[in-house]
Amino acid sequence: MKFLAFIYRWLPVLFRSAQKFINDYILPAIGIVDAIKTALAENTDFKKLLVEIYGDENAADAALDYVIAAIKKLDIGRECLKKETPIEIINCFLAHLKKQPKTVQKGIYAQLAAQIAKATSNESITDHELNTLVNIGYSIKQSA
Repeated sequence: MKFLAFIYRWLPVLFRSAQKFINDYILPAIGIVDAIKTALAENTDFKKLLVEIYGDENAADAALDYVIAAIKKLDIGRECLKKETPIEIINCFLAHLKKQPKTVQKGIYAQLAAQIAKATSNESITDHELNTLVNIGYSIKQSA
C-alpha cells in the first residue's frame, strides 16, 4: 500500500512539473556545483567563475548565498561557517571539500545541488524527491 501511495504522490510531479522543475532549478544548481568543481580542479576563484557564468556580480552574489545556505543546511564544514565573509566561508569550504575522498565529494556535490535547487525554488519538496530529480538532472546533463 505504501508503494501505491508513493506512486500516486509521484505521478503528478513526474508528469506535470518534474521537467520544468529540473530545467528551472536543478540544472542551474548543477551549474553552480560545476563551478565549485572547476574552482577545485583549477584552483581558481569561485566568485569570479560565478560572475563569468552569470555576467552579473549581483547574480553571482545571490548564487554564493545559495551555496552558503546549502552548506549550512547540510552541516558540512562547520568551522567554515564561523568565517566572517561569504568569500571566506566558500574558500574554507572548498579547502574542506578538497580534503575529502572523491566518492565523498560526489555525494556532497549531489546534496549541494539538491539544496541549492530547493533554496532557489521556494517549493515544498522533500529531500528524497530532490535527490531523485538531481539524479535525473545529472543524467540529462550527461546525455546532452
